[in-house]
Amino acid sequence: MNTTQLFETLAQGEGACIEFKSSFQKEVAETLTAFANTQGGTVLIGVGDAGQIVGITIQPETGAG
Repeated sequence: MNTTQLFETLAQGEGACIEFKSSFQKEVAETLTAFANTQGGTVLIGVGDAGQIVGITIQPETGAG
């Protein structure tokens, strides 16, 4: 996803195939499972419910870094 696509997705807001998550918690796994069991979708982590970019802090348990 490039910058233009990101801002277009943010402008669309959440819906049946777009979900915003402000942090990487178990709700992300639940959403990914739901999308996998349906027609798919996009999860943007580090984005608040209103579509504002809030970022995230990478923790050791995320496996990143």
